[in-house]
Amino acid sequence: MINRPVFISLTMTILKIWTPSDDGSAINRCHPKIAGVCKTIFFHCAKARKASIADYLGFLSFYENEDAFLPLISISNNLQHAALVMGDPIKEKIAALVRPRFEAVLKNIGFEPAPDEKHTTAILREQLLWHAVLSGSESATAFARKQFAGLMQGKPVHPDLMKSVLQIGAFTGNEQIFEWLGQKFRSSKIEHERMNILMALGCFKEKAQIKKSQQYILDEVPARNKFIPVVAMAANPHAIPLLWDWYVSNLEQIEQFHPMLYERVVAAIVPLAGLNRATGGQRIF
Repeated sequence: MINRPVFISLTMTILKIWTPSDDGSAINRCHPKIAGVCKTIFFHCAKARKASIADYLGFLSFYENEDAFLPLISISNNLQHAALVMGDPIKEKIAALVRPRFEAVLKNIGFEPAPDEKHTTAILREQLLWHAVLSGSESATAFARKQFAGLMQGKPVHPDLMKSVLQIGAFTGNEQIFEWLGQKFRSSKIEHERMNILMALGCFKEKAQIKKSQQYILDEVPARNKFIPVVAMAANPHAIPLLWDWYVSNLEQIEQFHPMLYERVVAAIVPLAGLNRATGGQRIF
């Protein structure tokens, strides 16, 4: 086992010798765990402005044929975060990178779950489906919408697909979908299913449905679950522009959430919806 200081030291050494013109041989020759963590450390270097996002995207070319769970989940998390905070040119570059790569991964592991697949494969599929749709993947969108249409007709959807299918159903949906989700939430007696529906309520793309979902959180969602759709909205690029004003306008009511749950709401909203709102944030906190 590699101890932590040596692990970090070796990783940073690899990053120091890498340049955008490298062929990746230094990465490919090193220990798999070190190669895997390189991209995460590089991403944090980019966040700290010690490297550029463009360099990070170029660095990911060394992982073009990656099929392991941890590296792919990490890449997805990093790119989703970057897409939420960067300007449009970088967002387009990220989407252009995500679409073909994640479509290839989904094709490789299968859009439909296999009977004997690993739990990590199910988690990976769930996340990459949602991320691919956010990035404009037609194949991922078509698959999920077909699943969602069947669900609305009473057909079963595999449990491992349910969360992402509901999210994408909302993301591509309209007023009818909002009403259906509300009815489904009220009638469900299964807590996990209700939580998935609440997550989906935070995933609408259209402004009208986002505003209705925000009001639904305050009026209809049980106190213990109110944070769930808020956290989902804070990761939804279409909901983020509407989140800060909703938060400030309803602050008195939101502050009545249980302290632990209110903490989650603040931690979700402030880093993204609070960007360029420093003055407003100082007045509140």
